[in-house]
Amino acid sequence: MVRGASRDRPESSDDDVVSGHLSRSARGDKGGLADLYDETSERVLGLVLQVVRDRALAEEITRDVYLEVWRTAVRYDGSTGSGMSWLMMTAHRRAVDRLRATERGRDDRCADLATDPSDAAGGADVAAVQRRVVDLAYFGGCTDAEIAQATGVSLSTARAWIRDGLVGLRDRG
Repeated sequence: MVRGASRDRPESSDDDVVSGHLSRSARGDKGGLADLYDETSERVLGLVLQVVRDRALAEEITRDVYLEVWRTAVRYDGSTGSGMSWLMMTAHRRAVDRLRATERGRDDRCADLATDPSDAAGGADVAAVQRRVVDLAYFGGCTDAEIAQATGVSLSTARAWIRDGLVGLRDRG
């Protein structure tokens, strides 16, 4: 269990404590980073979880945030804002970046389906199309609509390809 910031301290006191931990971290004091983590990780995890909506991913991103803080704490300037604001901005930016990268990767995988338009248009190897569609739907995370758009077919056709691909897998297995 992570020790969170004491709820009975005023917020400005929290900011002073966080800023102090950041300053210590900037000087290379590992204890400063550990204290910063103990003091703030619940709030950082909560913010990241609101953005990504997946606990395991949020925990991974939270770890990344503290690694980034360790490397970049020297950039923190207390005159431009509170330490907690800087930390939360760093966490939010990291979470949004990860979410965008995940979406971009998913979009790229879905677009891979349309690499050979002859397949989508009823080309030579229907089994290959079905295999790719099933792969994208179940392992790539593409929706039926994304598959339909990427291949230029109707939504019902994309769904039929997925269904037929799954039936083919069942029959082979």
